[in-house]
Amino acid sequence: EELVTFAMLQRLDAPAMGRLLRDVDNAVLVDALKGLNDDERNPFFAAMSSRAADGVREEIEARGRVPKADVDRARRTLVTTARALADAGEIVFGDGDDRYL
Repeated sequence: EELVTFAMLQRLDAPAMGRLLRDVDNAVLVDALKGLNDDERNPFFAAMSSRAADGVREEIEARGRVPKADVDRARRTLVTTARALADAGEIVFGDGDDRYL
């Protein structure tokens, strides 16, 4: 069985990332992005309007410390959502040839 990881989400193109973000609750996204540096967050922000990205950045800062278990749970939620979208053919990982690289 092929495995989708959180790191793979960071390599989604902007349209696929935008599609994923439409299905994810903002609070889950905020928790999932905690602990990442700006370079790791940028693929998520690139798929948002600048206003939305600024709002998420502010929420991340305002949220304060988050238990690692909550961050891990939020990231698993993103991965599960992305996997379901990929299974439905709504997003594609990798170069679109059904390989997950």
